[in-house]
Amino acid sequence: MTYRDVHNIIGAHLQFAKEAAELDLWDHDLVTGEVTRKPTRLFDSLGYGDAETAACLHDGMLAFVHPDDIALLDSCLADYLAGITAQYRCEFRLRANDGRWVWFAKQGKLSDRDAPGRRLVGITVNIDERKRNDAQRDALTRALKLVSACSTAMIQAHTEAEFLRAICTLAVDTGGYRMAWIGFAEDDPEKSVRPVAQSGFEQGYLEHTTVTWSDSILGRGPVGTAIKTGATTVNQDYETNPQMQPWRDSAIQRGYRASIALPLFAENRVCGVFSTYAADPFSFGAAEVTLLEELAGNISYGIQTLRSRARHEQTRVALQAENEKNLALLHNASDGIHIIDLSGRLIEASDSFCSMLGYQRAEMIGMHITQWDAQLSESEIRTGLAQQFSAPVRIQFETRHRRKDGSLIDVEISGQSLNLNDKLVLFNSSRDITHRKQAEEALQEKQRLLLRAERQYRELLSNLHIAIVVHGADTRILFSNPRASELLGLSDDQMRGKIALDPAWNFIAEDGQVMAPYEYPVNRVIRSLKPMEGLVLGVTGTKTAKPVWLLVNAFPEFQADGSLNQVVIDFDDISARKQAEAQIHSLAFFDDLTGLPNRRLLTDRFHSALSASTRCNCYGAVLFIDMDRFKTVNDVLGHEFGDLLLIEATARIRSCVREVDTVARIGGDEFVVLLVEVDEQLGTASQKTALVAEKIRLALTRPYQLRGNEQHCSSSIGVSMYHGNQETPGDLLRQADIAMYKSKDAGRNAVRFFNPAMQLAVEVHAALEADLRHAVPDGQLQLYYQIQVDSDQRALGAEALVRWLHPKRGMVPPMQFIPVAEESSLILDIGGWVLETACRQLVTWAGHAATRDLTLAVNVSAQQFRQADFVETLAAMLRRHGTVAARLKLELTESVVLNDVNDVVSKMYALKGLGVKLSMDDFGTGYSSLAYLKQLPLDQIKIDQSFVRDITTDPNDAVMVKTIIDLAKNFRLHVIAEGVETESQLAFLQLHGCMAYQGYLFSRPVPIAQFEALLKQAPDA
Repeated sequence: MTYRDVHNIIGAHLQFAKEAAELDLWDHDLVTGEVTRKPTRLFDSLGYGDAETAACLHDGMLAFVHPDDIALLDSCLADYLAGITAQYRCEFRLRANDGRWVWFAKQGKLSDRDAPGRRLVGITVNIDERKRNDAQRDALTRALKLVSACSTAMIQAHTEAEFLRAICTLAVDTGGYRMAWIGFAEDDPEKSVRPVAQSGFEQGYLEHTTVTWSDSILGRGPVGTAIKTGATTVNQDYETNPQMQPWRDSAIQRGYRASIALPLFAENRVCGVFSTYAADPFSFGAAEVTLLEELAGNISYGIQTLRSRARHEQTRVALQAENEKNLALLHNASDGIHIIDLSGRLIEASDSFCSMLGYQRAEMIGMHITQWDAQLSESEIRTGLAQQFSAPVRIQFETRHRRKDGSLIDVEISGQSLNLNDKLVLFNSSRDITHRKQAEEALQEKQRLLLRAERQYRELLSNLHIAIVVHGADTRILFSNPRASELLGLSDDQMRGKIALDPAWNFIAEDGQVMAPYEYPVNRVIRSLKPMEGLVLGVTGTKTAKPVWLLVNAFPEFQADGSLNQVVIDFDDISARKQAEAQIHSLAFFDDLTGLPNRRLLTDRFHSALSASTRCNCYGAVLFIDMDRFKTVNDVLGHEFGDLLLIEATARIRSCVREVDTVARIGGDEFVVLLVEVDEQLGTASQKTALVAEKIRLALTRPYQLRGNEQHCSSSIGVSMYHGNQETPGDLLRQADIAMYKSKDAGRNAVRFFNPAMQLAVEVHAALEADLRHAVPDGQLQLYYQIQVDSDQRALGAEALVRWLHPKRGMVPPMQFIPVAEESSLILDIGGWVLETACRQLVTWAGHAATRDLTLAVNVSAQQFRQADFVETLAAMLRRHGTVAARLKLELTESVVLNDVNDVVSKMYALKGLGVKLSMDDFGTGYSSLAYLKQLPLDQIKIDQSFVRDITTDPNDAVMVKTIIDLAKNFRLHVIAEGVETESQLAFLQLHGCMAYQGYLFSRPVPIAQFEALLKQAPDA
């Protein structure tokens, strides 16, 4: 057998042994550093694949060695090579592919076969299980010592805090843990855990760490879970446990790799937690956890024991202090305290009791009750003692005592049995009531005399026709006679004892308003302490449907010292007189059929209205209304049906005016409406009056249902405007009457103004509004487009401007029909048409390369923007047409923004969410744009043409325009100037950084065909 055969046989045996055991062979050239035999099996056991193993061996093993073990490997090799140690051996940790650190032992020696001192050969053995068993055994040993030391700590501790600190110190010093702490679960809203003791390497960990037992992420760690579940919670590795994410970095920085939290119990509930921290992951084995749970149980027992001990000590100290205090109180009590034993002898007494009977305390101690009781016999005293000792409650009675000098005093005794120092005694209190008894006898005699006088007084008052009520100083009713109960609608029992603030009272003042309690007669007299006469008030809620009106007098009565004794009130029923006065007033000022003011009351209110018009500089109006062909209803159906029609007409007219206005009936079928403070401007006041008159006319035109008969009746209305005291009520009524007859001449069922010019203006306005109602349905509206360009005069887009081409009027200027549309709500239909048309135009433009990038600006009125569904309507419109929202730009004025800032901002953000662009139109003309600018999600602001017009001649306008441009830049907004008409204006705007321009210099508003032709002439973008 050759050497090679032997070598192969030995190699085969070594390979078999290497595979059978968890070891690997290595061969290291110390000179070249080359590893001629590579430990591939070692890396296989750590979970690395072939490619990873090759990379590991190429880069060297030191990259996988635990940082704490690198120096140890170097020192062991150096000691062996220097001859300090006989063998090269070192224990170290390598990082597995899953991140764990695995223990290995490396052992080798120098081989002299090739070159002395050159080759180092050896084996590497996996000792991880042995190391972990050793660590677990050491941990169990320390845990056993810790459990044992806990009992000693509990015995030696004087307070709970001292005991808990000792436990934490033992956990670190004896148990070998890196840190330990104890925290109590708080019942605060955050459910926090309050640290009460800690020891070990902490370095502010608890101070800068938030731990709770809530359901939040901060309450899902071991501590929070242990408190909530009452069970031990173990965290074996901070680095891999996802529940530890909130505390991972802070814990690893302090060397904590594993932790355990054990719940602590007190009074059958979890009160806190004991938590320890280990330096290595997976440090807590099952046996160690069991021992720590036993330790937690001992800690819980210690907490409960020390708390119970503290409570007992507090109780003992408090009881001792209480006894001392009670004895001092007994001796110094103002009442005659005396303590009696079962035989009836005195064992303790207060100074007051001894003084009451004229004895010293030394003389009285040991005396028997029979020696000072002068009223009861000895047998009665024995019976009374037996009753007092057996009674479960305090017994009170009166008797007489004999003093040392033989004099007698009346006393009141209150006593109860109690246990004093394990002896049953009687604790009695005697009070000298001699003077009280004498006063009672005198009072009883006086009361007999008073009762007799009161019976006579009550008999007299009960027979009076006038109502009488007597209140005490606290307003409580002391007496009332039957007449008072009758008028107030309450029985004698209901009246007795009531106070002024009782909700049973339902008083109203003479003007019909509910009377406040402080205005009640009794309260007035109590405040002023003076009589009150002739007050008229009403009582509601009685058996009658209408108020009972009373004439009330009240006066105070005083005691001898000047303080108020009582208040006497007398009153009588004046309802009949009040009713007569109301009827007289109604006949004098109101129409008997309709209940409306008559001519007299109308004249009074007319004078007031003219004075108010002068004060506020406002216009008012008089409407004279005559029912057309009313005589026919009377002649055909009779006056009864005519009256019914007038009553219905009254209700309809009232529903059309404000409460401050007056509706009066001044003749058979003639009504007058007095409108007050309509408006400060004559034109606006005329328009508003016309609207009211038309509303009344339409209301009176509706059919009337008169007891099953349907009747039709219209009205002719004449209107006269007034301002101040320039004309008398009579003149204004005549003018309105004349205007009313002009309505009759025009064919009835019409409204006419007295002033011909006003009438003409109203007619023009009404005709324009009537024609405008056909503009959208009949396709009379057109969109004109005014180009918007950049600094190089390249087209950016256009502003869409509505035009009205009437078949007879021709082209109606926007300044004429837009205000009419806004007043009549037609602006909603027109605005909707404009948006629809703009969306369709944008879709058309999107199909052509030359126009697909153009934006189209559309003005939105305040009324249209206020619609609750404006955003949803526009969104549906964009979806319906397939319009690119970013190409649509809505121009809003300040009147839109200032209406309701919160609602506007919300809608603007919703529009931005759709992708629509937003521009502030006419910027700078109001007072609030700058204040709200930062709140609004704008894309652009438009400089009003009123500033652009004079920027080259007016320094103020120039400064304003420059300021607006700078403001837009600061807010990162696009800025466009409208009304650019000259080259000098354009040059100024370009010089100061304006970004876009619109005006006659570039083009007037033109129809779509001309606009698209204009685009072909503009410079290319």
